[in-house]
Amino acid sequence: MRSGYAIAAIVFLSVSALAQTIDKSKMRDVIRRDCPTVSLNNKQLIDVLLLGGGDLPTFCECLSTRFTAHLDDADYGNEDALGKKYRASQIFCLGMSTK
Repeated sequence: MRSGYAIAAIVFLSVSALAQTIDKSKMRDVIRRDCPTVSLNNKQLIDVLLLGGGDLPTFCECLSTRFTAHLDDADYGNEDALGKKYRASQIFCLGMSTK
């Protein structure tokens, strides 16, 4: 849950205040950069990932791509929608990253 709010905060920093649009390329870069640190703080996620034979770089690449692909400008400022999309992307990428 906390990671959803962290991502929501990142979204606010990655958008244009005037046009209220989400800069998806900047968002993807931020998630790709911060994902390993954020993920390592989530012991349950790391345990499932490692026990399933996955690896963190693959998971983070999937997460950054999947999450930003599902964002649209209507999500601007909507923390609930962003959190749900982030969690859904985590679940999807966890499944894709494990064998």
